Amino acid sequence: MLLGPVRHQYTALERAEEQGIDHLVCPRYTRVTDLAGRSGDINAAYELVSASLSRNEQICQDLKACIRQGRTPVVLTRYREHARMLYEKAEHMADYVFLLYGCLLYNKIPQSCRGDSSKLQREFPQ
Repeated sequence: MLLGPVRHQYTALERAEEQGIDHLVCPRYTRVTDLAGRSGDINAAYELVSASLSRNEQICQDLKACIRQGRTPVVLTRYREHARMLYEKAEHMADYVFLLYGCLLYNKIPQSCRGDSSKLQREFPQ
């Protein structure tokens, strides 16, 4: 090794405990049922869950609650259409709402979104 042996290691749990970060899991149950009986197809299950109106409304209610508490929520989803739909519902909830997803060709990015991240940091306060 160029820098010498490892002298100390942290697990994620030890680091969180030292930093005083609570890691809480709050299960949110939704009633999504596949009436077509496509068991074993994980992609069909993902699509079924992302298309659930009651689940998406629950996500939006959770977003509103987080924003009211002064928190900065991040919503992750597998599908672009789902991300776009959640973005459209959330864009009026806060001063700054961003939609980010991968696999976008550079020439498809709007001109106003191109540039370096320092411009983005200047335009949107911490």
